[in-house]
Amino acid sequence: MQQAFIVLESGPAEEECAEIGGPGYKERALRECNALIRQLQRQFGREPSGARLAVRPMPHEAGTYYTVVVFYESATAEAYALRVESEFPGRWDAEARHELGLGE
Repeated sequence: MQQAFIVLESGPAEEECAEIGGPGYKERALRECNALIRQLQRQFGREPSGARLAVRPMPHEAGTYYTVVVFYESATAEAYALRVESEFPGRWDAEARHELGLGE
């Protein structure tokens, strides 16, 4: 299987995350993306062989935005990627909230 990837998000679906073009966007977005990767690893376990969570820059008409993607290149890795996509969290967990300095 050739390496493929699924584009996820920069943060949980129900959270207010950095907005492209906003002040300090790049720094905040990268912090959120990295916190999200750690949260996904807590929720789904470390990536199996052939899978990798990563932060990727993506082109947008308003400029570059940053998001988390999951790369996969085997059947096991694809199953992991599809599970992460289908069970993607709606909210930051307690550790991510603490890491990002968000109130309870």
